[in-house]
Amino acid sequence: MHPSFVAELRARHPALKLAWERKLRHEPITSPLANPDTLVLLMSRTLGELATALDKRCMEPAQPPSVVRTPRSGCLCGLNPLLAYFRVAASVLPVVMSASADRCPELGAAEYAACLQELLAELHTLAQDEIRSFCAMCQTEIVRGGKLATGSASHSHAAAGK
Repeated sequence: MHPSFVAELRARHPALKLAWERKLRHEPITSPLANPDTLVLLMSRTLGELATALDKRCMEPAQPPSVVRTPRSGCLCGLNPLLAYFRVAASVLPVVMSASADRCPELGAAEYAACLQELLAELHTLAQDEIRSFCAMCQTEIVRGGKLATGSASHSHAAAGK
């Protein structure tokens, strides 16, 4: 990870939030917590956590970028509001970060692409942790036959995360 890429991520914070919010508002609202008016409140924190994690990577020896995989959430009901939140973030971040012709002039195209991959890998790690944490508190259980039950001590989200 290159420090100038992290600086650019911080500089593009307002543009990232704007694009992220616009796209998030086109997602279906699966629950009251999935309302974009609620989710936008998390964006600054998420972008800050990404920048902090990437700052730490700047201090480490260079490693080949990890392969970014589609997040496997373990969320069986699909109502976790963070599913759409992070899916949209993963689609918006590379577009906004690559939008400007003057992006990190000291980085070549291959280095910049590697930094984008590291950014997406870090987002994936953050998404998995956040989604799993939310699911651990979920009160929804999918019961055979398609019925929903609430208040159960053991539910599908906790079991899926193990």
